[in-house]
Amino acid sequence: MNKQIKLTESGLTEPDIQMLEVNSLTMKVTSMGGGPLVLLYHGFPELAILWRSQIVVLAEAGYKAVAPDMRGYGKTTAPIDVSAYTIPCR
Repeated sequence: MNKQIKLTESGLTEPDIQMLEVNSLTMKVTSMGGGPLVLLYHGFPELAILWRSQIVVLAEAGYKAVAPDMRGYGKTTAPIDVSAYTIPCR
């Protein structure tokens, strides 16, 4: 598979899109840049593509911008057990 790489006006490449295996899920993660990490989370019912403009701007500013498709959205798989969506209170 040949992946064409396009340059932005600042010379950065297009965002990198990866499929990662994380805790029994397959997650689609979009990232770009280097430097301090900035995580971009979408809400219901959006996808990581919501952040497409911000990812480029953050990368150009010297940050590593990372935007995953959350569990059950886009190309990220969903846990079968609904209890996997809860966060225990301490």
